[in-house]
Amino acid sequence: MEHRISIGELSRFWQRGDINFRFTGRSSAIEGIRGHRSVQKKRGGDYVSEKPVSIELTRSGFKIKVQGRVDGFIPTSDPPLVEEIKTLRVSVEELPVSVREVHLAQLKIYAHIIGSSENIPRLDLRLCYLNLDDNSESWIEESTTRGALASFFETTLARYIAWLTRNQQWLAIRDLSILQSTFPYENYRPGQRDMAVAAYRSLTLGQQIVMQAPTGIGKTMATIFPAVKTLSESAFDKVFYLSAKTSGQQMAEKTVIELKDAGFRLRSVTVTAKDKICFNPGSPCHPDHCEYARGYYDRLGEGIEDALKGNDQFSRQVIEQTARKHTLCPFEFSLDISRAADLIICDYNYVFDPTVYLRRFFEDNSGKYALLVDEAHNLVDRGRDMFSAVLVKGSFLSLRRKLNQDSPLVAKKLARVNAEILAMRKEYTALLAEQGYAVLGTTSNKFIKALKDFCECAEDLLKGNTFAGYRDDLLSLYFDCLRFLRTNEQVDEDYAFLLVKSGKNLEVKLFCINPASRLEEGFHKMASSICFSATMKPREYFHNLLGLDEETSWYQLACPFDPANLGVFVASYIGTSYRERPSSLNDLVELIYRVTNSNPGNYLVFFPSHAYLQDVYDAFKSAWPEQQTIVQERYMTELDRQEFLDHLQPESQITGFAVMGGVFGEGIDLRGSRLIGVVVTGVGLPQLGVERELIRNYWKDAGLGFEFAYQYPGMNRVLQTAGRVIRDAGDKGIICLVDRRFGEDRYKTLFPEEWQVQQASSVDVLARQVSNFWLSHFTK
Repeated sequence: MEHRISIGELSRFWQRGDINFRFTGRSSAIEGIRGHRSVQKKRGGDYVSEKPVSIELTRSGFKIKVQGRVDGFIPTSDPPLVEEIKTLRVSVEELPVSVREVHLAQLKIYAHIIGSSENIPRLDLRLCYLNLDDNSESWIEESTTRGALASFFETTLARYIAWLTRNQQWLAIRDLSILQSTFPYENYRPGQRDMAVAAYRSLTLGQQIVMQAPTGIGKTMATIFPAVKTLSESAFDKVFYLSAKTSGQQMAEKTVIELKDAGFRLRSVTVTAKDKICFNPGSPCHPDHCEYARGYYDRLGEGIEDALKGNDQFSRQVIEQTARKHTLCPFEFSLDISRAADLIICDYNYVFDPTVYLRRFFEDNSGKYALLVDEAHNLVDRGRDMFSAVLVKGSFLSLRRKLNQDSPLVAKKLARVNAEILAMRKEYTALLAEQGYAVLGTTSNKFIKALKDFCECAEDLLKGNTFAGYRDDLLSLYFDCLRFLRTNEQVDEDYAFLLVKSGKNLEVKLFCINPASRLEEGFHKMASSICFSATMKPREYFHNLLGLDEETSWYQLACPFDPANLGVFVASYIGTSYRERPSSLNDLVELIYRVTNSNPGNYLVFFPSHAYLQDVYDAFKSAWPEQQTIVQERYMTELDRQEFLDHLQPESQITGFAVMGGVFGEGIDLRGSRLIGVVVTGVGLPQLGVERELIRNYWKDAGLGFEFAYQYPGMNRVLQTAGRVIRDAGDKGIICLVDRRFGEDRYKTLFPEEWQVQQASSVDVLARQVSNFWLSHFTK
């Protein structure tokens, strides 16, 4: 087996000192590329740009390939010169010494490979720092010999080999456990084995596959188990398991524990968002203000070694315990220990978001990874969020007031941005007054320049290590502006530039209408990808929006559960559109009462919005105050959510009111009599708005405007909600769909094939149908 490592990664074995997030104003990837090219063009005709270099060798029994691409090489100079270019927005003197040492290490490794492969006895080295603000260059130069470079390289390589040796020892333990262990349960759930086999086949062939499988068959185990099996066959370096919700990540952790109990040895790391896991929330990530940042890299090795001795599963709790013990930043520690992990559990953005993706794994494409995307139907809208950018006018004014005294220059730049927003608002006053938004052809050049000017001044203030009370607001707005500027660099026909009224405020937004091409970039970082969910239909919708290859396989698993155990009823006599809600309120309240009292137990009633939920709940409690109810609040902590679910016990008789598409609409597992029915009110259409209308217009020429903007996303919410009922072969329950539109063919064609639907023309007919369903099961 060949071990490949990029020169950038190899140079990190010289990392030491602090986590240094002193503000450095790092350039965007696009700005960096442009900066590199501008330097390379100035160097002359003998200058070789982007020279590929690699070396293959064997050390301590390991076959190793070190590879990279050096920024510049002049073979005709005397002696030949090797150059590494770094872009920044601060003076070189402000760059921490530890960072410069890693850059120099990278340059020396490049030079060693060139010197040894081309038999060059002496080389000049130049580390060029290009300041993007003024295009000035700062050089660190050194002349050295091939022998000195070889000695440095071997010292670096020895550190890597020590890590490889430890890792190889772990892999031997892991692989043996995988070979000796089998599926963790005596039997697969119905349908689970078929899904696992399809997943395994796709992984071994290095394919992309979209899998639709019913809720309750154990999709998490059916994907992680085969992925783990492929690890022992050297198919992948790591497996990434992505889930948009904490509940999904917890399910993956539970699956890993079940594999461990069955004899598998597997290292897993759960990456928790920085703002959730930080030990010093509100404090700067600065060694002068955070003990967990100060000297971090000096303690990291000991912390990782200690952690790996006692744990295989690094959940948030384990990460926090270990980080406190060794005084390490918990977020950075979770990222650093992930290098030793086999399975990384994290949010979508760590693979797809261009601002936060895990560069240590994906920057140079040297690794071979498998991707498992849980609840992949969510990736379309999450993709739109990740690739869009928004600025709020009031943020600039608020910060300006705070800065007027301390930094009049930055305050002036904030006023300039505000003035440009006002200018755009003035130009589109009529449209904003009429419809609350305006779609602009392109971003205003003056507005973009004002944002850049603000960012440059903000950088000067931030890198001055000012920790006044306004620093958090300044840093937050700076990053919002930077995200906007970077998004603007990539705007194409898939974007729209908007002004949107938001109460008394005004938003300036770059909205990503079609995220497919950007999601495609994330999928191409992977050797194989599996997207799975209970709702991945219609195929044309996800095929057009997920960014998957044309050759992607589509797999649909038939529902393995007895369809007679699920009663599906459509109350198409009630209208729940916005205009119909007041007149149908009493009918809906009666329906909920009659359905939930047909068989005492736990039911969840879902609504398309909190406002509609509250109206119906108030009317329901007014009519039947004795009924036991629980309500999803607008803002709930994780503890609040758990308390909501804890009310639903096998012996309880509770009616819960919740919102479609929310935390209780998917990802919860209430088996048996913990939940025996759901009432779904409405077809789940997203709220009418400018963004949805842009999506509709984008797909209008293809004849799919309404479907892609409203109908299909809405029905995905409906079907996810309905999937809370049958979670196992022994479960029995009902689904009641309430809306006139559920009786139309365009919606009925989207129902799962296994549903045996009964239409109800009145509440009496519905009550009789539901009672007959329960009676048929009581008498079996």
